[in-house]
Amino acid sequence: IKVGGHITQIGIISGDEARLSILSVLAKQVTIKGVIVASRQDQIDYVNALEGMNQKPVVDRLFRYQDLAEAFAWQQSGSHFGKICVEW
Repeated sequence: IKVGGHITQIGIISGDEARLSILSVLAKQVTIKGVIVASRQDQIDYVNALEGMNQKPVVDRLFRYQDLAEAFAWQQSGSHFGKICVEW
């Protein structure tokens, strides 16, 4: 996630614990927001609707694994919009 980015957790379908690096959250000044939906069934319906929309992630750049250092530098620059992918 980029500096000043946002993470939004929309409800919980299963499990109630997550692991994340609090140091990364602090260093990147990330905002974390939780959203509860009306009911479990509403949430399941929402997730199913999203899956049915055939949405694709936005890929900013694709790097070869030999260029992993360049991929990390690109992420650190904060210039990307979307996912940074590494091809193995």
